[in-house]
Amino acid sequence: ITGRLCSTDASGGASEGDVRQELLRASMTHVGKLGFTMEAIHAAGRELGFSSAVANVFERNEAQLNEHFYEHSRTNKNQELEERSEEIASMKIREKIATAVRVRLKLMAPHVEAWPRAVYVMSQPPNVASSLYHLHLLVDDMWHVAGDKSTDLNW
Repeated sequence: ITGRLCSTDASGGASEGDVRQELLRASMTHVGKLGFTMEAIHAAGRELGFSSAVANVFERNEAQLNEHFYEHSRTNKNQELEERSEEIASMKIREKIATAVRVRLKLMAPHVEAWPRAVYVMSQPPNVASSLYHLHLLVDDMWHVAGDKSTDLNW
């Protein structure tokens, strides 16, 4: 077996979390061709010089790649909406929500072909709680941009 088992820090050690994040970031470059799959994670591992066993750091397989995408696109969406805050402030609530949805869809566009598989993976029983959690964050962010500062769960 060739390749490194994990990355190392200055002290020569590596945290499993660092390896996961490095793999997830690199995996996103393969999602367009391979989808939100373990194949994308394996391709990223090979690209980074890891042993093929490194994909075992993902207990929930490709669901964790989906979650990484959710978190990354949520951050990008929120940054873009923040940059456009002056423009958005003058809009009606309906327009604010529509703008937030459009920004989200724009971020998903490069992965539209792979998205049905991602939805399937996240709809499986072990992943439903995480899927609903990320949906909650997405909707909450959009309503926050629209001006809703309440702390209840009534959207």
